[in-house]
This record gives sequence, structure tokens and C-alpha cells, in this order.
Amino acid sequence: MKIKLLLLFLMLYGCTTIAFGQENSVNKNSVQIAGYAGLTNNGISLIPNFSLSDPAALFSLSVSNGRLSFVTDFNFSLEAKPWYTLYWLKYQVIEKEKFKMTAGTHLGLNFFSSEVKTNAIVNKTLNYERYWVADLFPRYFLNENTSIGIYYLNSRGIDKGTVGVSHFATLNVNLSRLSISKELFLGVNPQIYYLNQDGTDGFYFTSAFTLGKNNYPLTLNSMLNQPIKTNIAAGNEFVWNLSLIYSFAR
Repeated sequence: MKIKLLLLFLMLYGCTTIAFGQENSVNKNSVQIAGYAGLTNNGISLIPNFSLSDPAALFSLSVSNGRLSFVTDFNFSLEAKPWYTLYWLKYQVIEKEKFKMTAGTHLGLNFFSSEVKTNAIVNKTLNYERYWVADLFPRYFLNENTSIGIYYLNSRGIDKGTVGVSHFATLNVNLSRLSISKELFLGVNPQIYYLNQDGTDGFYFTSAFTLGKNNYPLTLNSMLNQPIKTNIAAGNEFVWNLSLIYSFAR
């Protein structure tokens, strides 16, 4: 397992290093590439029944041109088994100095293992569930590093046995770069959110934290999720994680 993990991280690190090291003259209408690779001690999803609840490797790549962007997320367990993948298409509907709004849609694949017994022999198989998702994200900027906003996501299960309809809505604050020294900064993103899955619902508090160094690609990230009141069985306890993230943008 350790060898698989090392090879996977080196592959992701190599891809990001190549992209990070390329020379590029960026302007507003040029193609821009960004992304990250990382490791976490606990794979968490804000939709609780999609959480891995085990250590995971994370990878995301974004290609944008003007207001349009395409984002892919690939996430794996440390046994190199897929956790979930997302294929996002996003468009910046409004892009003002103080107010921005993004709309998007994506296909999501959530992977899981199941056991099939044949002639007293139990075999494990890898399966996936498909979800079609649309979202809307308006936010108002109080200054360059502080914004408040709402986020709404609607998910519909495609395959039989999946969650039919999910509604996910948040009220959020984003403090992106709080200086804690000449070189170090802290990012904080607290949210209160409501989740409804086929009529079963709950309220939650979550927050993400980022500790980084100016002009340095590595950051230490953490996320916590605390249910306030919920009757969703998979989301009734406090969870948190710690992640090491390598980011690039060209």
C-alpha cells in the first residue's frame, strides 16, 4: 500500500511541477491552468453519505478561458481505489468588482465496493453511482480578501438505488488571506448549510481552514463538520480532517 501511495503522490506531484514550471504570459483572455494535489487523513464530503472516512489522495485540475472553465476532480483511497470523480463545467455569469456569480453543472461518479457470493466464494467488486448536478454561487466582496455569499446545489441520481433528489444550500463567509506574520497567512471559510435528500434533512455547521506561506505552493488545510440538527443517518456526528495540499496556477 505504501508503494502505491508513493507512486501515486509522485505522479501527481510531477504533473503539477511540470505545469508550475512552464513559462507563460497570462492575460485575461488566455487559457489558464490551475489545480492541486494532496493527501488527507480523512476523506470528508459535506454530503455525509458520500464521505470516504479513510485517508485519501486528492487531485484537481482546472482549465479556464475568460468566463468559462472546466474542472476535473479525482480522489482516491490510499489503496489507489477511486473514491469519487467530478467533471465540472462552470461559467462566470456576473463578474463585477464587488459582486460575482458563478453557475455550473457537473457529472459526478461516487464509487463503492460490494460483495458478490458465488459458489461459497466471496468476490469484491467496484461499482459507481452517477449523479447529475447543477449549482449557483453568488457572492459579494467586502474587500479583496473577504466575501459573503450563498451557494445552492441540486443533485439528481441517475442510477437505480441512488439518492433521487438532493438540495444543498449554504450561507458562507470567506476570509481568504489573514496575515498572521510577514510570511504566513490564514484562510477561514465558515458555513451554515441545509441538506435535504429525498425528504430527509438536516442543518450543519462547517468550516475550512488554510495555513500557508506567501509565494509557497504548499499549504496545510483542515475541515470540520458539526451537525446542528439532522435526521440523516450518515451525518449525525462531528468529523474533521487535516490535509497537505500542493497548488499550482499557470
